[in-house]
Amino acid sequence: MGEVEGEIDTFVSQGFKSDFRLSNWLMQKELKTPQTRKIKEHLQSLLNELQEAKEGKDSQLSEGYAFAKGRPLTRWIKFIQGMITDCETKMAHRRAERKPRKRTQKPAGELVQGVKYKKEDKVGTLALKSISPVKLIGAQEVWFYHSKWHAMIRGVASTKDGFTVKGTTLKGYDPSLSTYQRVRNPVPFIKQAQTAKKTVLRKLSKKIGTKAKPWKGRMNDGMVIIRVI
Repeated sequence: MGEVEGEIDTFVSQGFKSDFRLSNWLMQKELKTPQTRKIKEHLQSLLNELQEAKEGKDSQLSEGYAFAKGRPLTRWIKFIQGMITDCETKMAHRRAERKPRKRTQKPAGELVQGVKYKKEDKVGTLALKSISPVKLIGAQEVWFYHSKWHAMIRGVASTKDGFTVKGTTLKGYDPSLSTYQRVRNPVPFIKQAQTAKKTVLRKLSKKIGTKAKPWKGRMNDGMVIIRVI
């Protein structure tokens, strides 16, 4: 700070003129943000004092800066304002240079520990065995069958990053495309959901024929995971 104050004194003694650029000085010194902030705070305090002296509301300040009255005081204010801007620019660059902290991605097995689902079920003559919920992480589409509700449930991811899971809730699903529908004759539809291509799956809801209602991502122990894409 002493060097900066020395440059300000030189500015005044040279008739309120100087080629000094605080931005260059800050770059040479490689100061960290806390140090730059302290310099800025000191300069801001001086600027406030100079502006009050110019306004003439404080008689003591006006008297103290009478030697710089008029244009010299205006130049002085601009000089300090420029130095404050240099400090702000330097701090902004420092923030931009900071590498964002990498979030520690939990293993898929840990993410799905709280998931509730039905491991096995039987629908008529069709034996169902659930797909592991681990496969939900990063997937783009999932189909469930709920035997108690007699319902087919479809979840569609909202982004390319796919699904993740928090507790018993599937996260990252698109609410406009994720639905559940009651099914009168589930077996053929379950088989289609298990094996059909994605283009066929998009039309499966219409084939089911019942009203599709929004699904809110909640999973429970009545749901068998029959397809994950």
